[in-house]
Amino acid sequence: MSTGLFDSNRFFTPTTKTVAITWAAIFVVGFVVYRWWDRSSAVSPTDDGAPQNLTGELSTRNGSNPPVWTGVGARPTDAPSPNKRLDELERTLGNYDRQFRQLQTSSSVAESGRAIERAQTAALAAQIKSSRERVQKLKALDAAWQAKAPSLMTGDSGRRITASPPHLAIALGVLERDRPTSEQLLQWELQLEELATPVERVTQDKDSLISLTPEHVKILTDLGLQLTRSLAEVEQQQLLIEELVKETASIDPGTNTLQAIVRDHRAAEEKARAERIAAARQAARAEAEKLQIEQLTKIERELVEAETRVKEAERRATIAGLNDQAANAEAALKELEEERAFERALPQIKAALGSFITPGFTLRNDKVKGPASLSFIEGSGALAATRPGMESLVYLAAVQNDRTLVGLPKYVGGDFGWSTMPKEPVEKAQALLTKWGTMMVKKGLLAP
Repeated sequence: MSTGLFDSNRFFTPTTKTVAITWAAIFVVGFVVYRWWDRSSAVSPTDDGAPQNLTGELSTRNGSNPPVWTGVGARPTDAPSPNKRLDELERTLGNYDRQFRQLQTSSSVAESGRAIERAQTAALAAQIKSSRERVQKLKALDAAWQAKAPSLMTGDSGRRITASPPHLAIALGVLERDRPTSEQLLQWELQLEELATPVERVTQDKDSLISLTPEHVKILTDLGLQLTRSLAEVEQQQLLIEELVKETASIDPGTNTLQAIVRDHRAAEEKARAERIAAARQAARAEAEKLQIEQLTKIERELVEAETRVKEAERRATIAGLNDQAANAEAALKELEEERAFERALPQIKAALGSFITPGFTLRNDKVKGPASLSFIEGSGALAATRPGMESLVYLAAVQNDRTLVGLPKYVGGDFGWSTMPKEPVEKAQALLTKWGTMMVKKGLLAP
């Protein structure tokens, strides 16, 4: 596909003259090959084994080998026979003939393509000729209208048309139609000539390699169609005006000129158009305002709903905060009551658990001096309300402890010791540790 208005980079197409020259060259080459073969066979041995020449014959008689030929035109002693060389020559000529036929085929295809292009170009040239004629007709009609329009628009012929309402309605419809101006006709003419130049160049020079682009052809075709439509429209308008003048020739002229009525009609049309536009704008504005009001109402409703949700959330948060405060107050009150109960039980705790709350190094998870560790005591199973648990608590306080034994009996193992050991102080110590152990850690009476 061409990239510009014209494409000059096309391949060269063989002509009949070129084919003839090629065929002559083939025969010349064939003749040269044949002469070379004929000259070589003159010094070659014959098919029946006859000597090549006198020197060869003498060499044979003397019993020596025939000489080996060297230099220009020389052939080795094992050169192919004339028949074989003839076959090679025929094959060579056959190859030349095939190449010639291929060249002929290529030339025919190229000629066919060029014939199609020339036919298309000829059609475009005919179209250009018709378009030029239409341009000239349009210019003539425009000149005639420019000369006739003043008398029609302001003279009696126009006044007679205005006196007949049916004819006036037709005249107004005709005069309202679009028709090309003089400037438009000049523009079309210049455009047509620019497009016609390369087409006429191709038409005049059959060997020209210039090719028209599809865009060029399309623009030229569209211009021709536009000229055809415009000419038909202008001719129809001309005929209608002439018929209106003829049909109203016997009518008395009216008081108003055709120009004034056309002007008033156009003004009324413009006013009506302006009113329609204004009404459309007003309707669009009203619709926009309606949509805006609906949107604002929706936004306000959403704001009210959002505010309601916020207030509800705040109310719930307030209630939740009061509940939290009440719960905190209740917890603080409960803790205060526990501390007061602990303070009231503290004398009993010191009396029953004095063996664990005084400073020492044993019964702890570290080597730091201080009270016994609650977790150490619990880990020893000393808080279980069983014989092993009670014996373990007494053993920790009386044997494994480096603190003074307070509130608990001495340890005596075995059944005798168990039977003689008072149970009440041990049970009381276990109960106090179970109930107040965490508080004792908090107050520093026991280690964690």
